[in-house]
Amino acid sequence: MSKALDLVPVMFAQTMAEAEFYRVLLEDHDITVFIGGDDKAYELADGREGVPLLVPQDQVEDAELVIEQRSTSDDEFDEAIDSIIDEEDEFDELDSVGPKNVDLDDLDDEEDFI
Repeated sequence: MSKALDLVPVMFAQTMAEAEFYRVLLEDHDITVFIGGDDKAYELADGREGVPLLVPQDQVEDAELVIEQRSTSDDEFDEAIDSIIDEEDEFDELDSVGPKNVDLDDLDDEEDFI
């Protein structure tokens, strides 16, 4: 006789696609995972809806670590992209100033170049 798994929710995905993404991610790390319920979302305590990802109790810590590492990677990627965008914005601001037109006849001597 097989023993039933004691499954607990390790996270709630916002969409079924996100749930499938995390299911594959966890399975790639040899973590047993099930998507709870069917294709419908479940209302969370804070009023949001989510799709539960269920793992055996003895794999919760491993699953949380994998999810946290993924979240940290996403945050670092977002920060890098934001930094690049900020640098491009600064460059665009400098570019919009552009060179000033100088009439060479208005220059009296070499001091105007210093």
